[in-house]
Amino acid sequence: MELHKLLAEWSALWGVPELACRVEFSPRLRASLGRCLPRRALIRLHPDLEGRWREHFQEVLCHEFAHLAVEHLYPGARAHGPEWASLVRQAGFVPRRRMALDLPAPGPRRMYLHRCPVCQATRPARTSARRFKCARCLVVMVVE
Repeated sequence: MELHKLLAEWSALWGVPELACRVEFSPRLRASLGRCLPRRALIRLHPDLEGRWREHFQEVLCHEFAHLAVEHLYPGARAHGPEWASLVRQAGFVPRRRMALDLPAPGPRRMYLHRCPVCQATRPARTSARRFKCARCLVVMVVE
């Protein structure tokens, strides 16, 4: 069944016909099958849902779209709370948080080494920073 037809069917079923979103397949998803970003009206899906896990595509899409609908219908509701579970059941799926599929183990994360230009102290981090000063040198600069 076509993606947009599924979304329109669930929107009507859940009473939110105006609900629209973008769906994209992202190779950056390594540890999950899908992710919903309600503020951006975006659903990201694991690329293998188009291939080797095709039989789970509709369930994962429904799971993520239900997150978007819950945010629209019940702002502030829990991510996998009873409101979400009810929507998933209405669509004909069993509400579950995880699937036991053989996802590849996430590879090592990139690490950055920041060096303080004042005292040359270093600090490893998972995100890069354009300007870094260690806490000790930063305090000295603020006090002066």
